[in-house]
Amino acid sequence: MTFKIFTKHNCSWCVKAKEILKENNIMYKEYNIDEDHTSKMVLKALRLKTVPQIWNDDLHLGGYRQLESWIGENYDSNYINEN
Repeated sequence: MTFKIFTKHNCSWCVKAKEILKENNIMYKEYNIDEDHTSKMVLKALRLKTVPQIWNDDLHLGGYRQLESWIGENYDSNYINEN
């Protein structure tokens, strides 16, 4: 399972999304659109205009609130980071 989160600088929802992933020991890869032009173009191509945008493997969860709901509904011990 690979979580990806697209963020940008000075984004409070991005910070909250990363915090909830950390609190639940879920590993993720961050793509900051202010630092990575390719990531910005990915969101633009998908017509996504806000951040955070979060994926679980190929499943697009959406933003912070959708992540929060997904964790509440689907989280189990299989997603715990053993490190």
